[in-house]
Amino acid sequence: MRELFRPVKIGSPPAARDGRAILKVEASPERVKCGRRWVGDWLYDHLFAEESIYRAEVVVSELITNALRHGEMGSRPIEVRIYLDEGMRAVVEVIDASDREPVIRGEDLGSLDGRGLAMLDVLVRELGWVPLRGGGKSVWVVLDAVMEAESGCAGVVCRTRTVQRDV
Repeated sequence: MRELFRPVKIGSPPAARDGRAILKVEASPERVKCGRRWVGDWLYDHLFAEESIYRAEVVVSELITNALRHGEMGSRPIEVRIYLDEGMRAVVEVIDASDREPVIRGEDLGSLDGRGLAMLDVLVRELGWVPLRGGGKSVWVVLDAVMEAESGCAGVVCRTRTVQRDV
């Protein structure tokens, strides 16, 4: 029998190689796509492969949605950070006002929700969280993302990202 709940690893995310890019988004459901696009554009600008960008956008959508659903909506903006660590891996943090520990729920085929962190645990290299001084928490992931040079697809030929923008 699978465990019903499993805590997410607690601890600080990997250190940034250089600076971090930071986006603050209003805590509202309409802003999820803003964070998703911003991370996708950042990864594209840093020459990550298209498949890695798509997967990262799914991950970020889930992290921001969780911050909205389980955070203290309206108390302060949600902060999204992205950077490269010393190993050139992309790290994303989503910071919200809630102090509640994130948990990965076990399989419950009758439930309509609660699978987000379990899905993320499969899609990323590392998943963790850390409580913040002054309240709130950072839920972070090390993306399972590949740069184009690693995928054998470096150069102009692979830079064909097509993104539909809502007006």
